[in-house]
Amino acid sequence: MGWLSSYFYKSRTIYRKVNFEDGKLEGRSYEYYKTGELKTIGNYKNGLREGSWKTYYENGKIKQRGRYKRGEKVGVWKTFYKNT
Repeated sequence: MGWLSSYFYKSRTIYRKVNFEDGKLEGRSYEYYKTGELKTIGNYKNGLREGSWKTYYENGKIKQRGRYKRGEKVGVWKTFYKNT
């Protein structure tokens, strides 16, 4: 049986939400900026990063996306740069 664990910045803004099963990270994971915007989203399987992961800029636009297999980056990773 798994459980959801949430972590917070000192300001009490959510920092991270993760699931644990048998003491290992399992399932969907979310990380947030101090401002509350989503920073990273992905999945864990048996404690390792697995499948599609995305990272966002604070303005909500995608920064990077790619895949993990057994905790290692695989395939093509795309990075999107801010327009300046």
